[in-house]
Amino acid sequence: MPEQVEALMEQTWQLGGTYANWTMTVTVTAPNHLDAADLAEFPARHFDSLGRMFNDAVNIYEYLRYQDDRGTQAGHGTRVY
Repeated sequence: MPEQVEALMEQTWQLGGTYANWTMTVTVTAPNHLDAADLAEFPARHFDSLGRMFNDAVNIYEYLRYQDDRGTQAGHGTRVY
């Protein structure tokens, strides 16, 4: 049976794109040598930058996919990532 781990914080971001729906979940847990009750709660605002980076990454992947589709339609090969 998997060990149950108490999450100190969990944040999920969801974005709808043209080519896919995107979800990222970040879960913060205590290190093995500490108990979750011994740690301060993580403020959600500290995770805002992760959400912005996720949004940027999704935009880049969606744009690259768009460019690949345009290149394929024009008779060019697809990009290798």
